[in-house]
Amino acid sequence: ASKKDRSEILELQVKDGIIFLRQKEIVSVHASGNYSEFCLENGAKHLVSKSIKEYESQLDPKLFFRCHHSHIINLSKVERFVSHDGFFAKMTDGSQVDISRKNKDLFLERLKNL
Repeated sequence: ASKKDRSEILELQVKDGIIFLRQKEIVSVHASGNYSEFCLENGAKHLVSKSIKEYESQLDPKLFFRCHHSHIINLSKVERFVSHDGFFAKMTDGSQVDISRKNKDLFLERLKNL
């Protein structure tokens, strides 16, 4: 694979090996203590024993946004912004992800410029 392809692929160390994920398939990443859960567009979920912070730097900054201290979302997978009892991104996989108040304006700005 070329260098460009490699940067689009994220390697997830899981219990029984390594999963090679295309970044564009990732809908969201959620922190769970020292673990991170990757939610993919095909509905699969992968739990890995690294913190969300370790993956944040590997994800394409044009595509991914840390919308909350425990959530990173793929901006291209946002279906709608919901501002009812807080702020949420409704994702293409049907999930709703919290957006912190301090990140809301930047989130909307980033969506516009996608």
